[in-house]
Amino acid sequence: MPAYKDEKTGTWYCKFSIHSVTYYMESRVLPYFNDKTINEISPAYIRKWQNGLITDGLRPTTQHTINAKLNTVLNFAVKYYGLQKNPCSVTGLRCVEVLALTPADTLRITIRSAVPPRPV
Repeated sequence: MPAYKDEKTGTWYCKFSIHSVTYYMESRVLPYFNDKTINEISPAYIRKWQNGLITDGLRPTTQHTINAKLNTVLNFAVKYYGLQKNPCSVTGLRCVEVLALTPADTLRITIRSAVPPRPV
């Protein structure tokens, strides 16, 4: 996977992650928030946007990813640009939580999917 180093900060970045962030911001965040300044974004507006992600049929993990990108931008605005409060921190996430599988769960699922069902 291609990577590059930011010479100013010394941080390594994966090009794939930069492309995915750009894609999500341009396709899912900016069209909805483009006409608002950052201090006009309210928790109610965030909630409407989250509902739009749900009605678009996106998977919960994708909803979470997109919400996390917007949350990061708004946290940056709070820290460096004087935004009083991050509206995402008020609304939280509206998607289903993803549960992590243990190695035993993964093995059990793999074995079940490999064994053909018995005829009835």
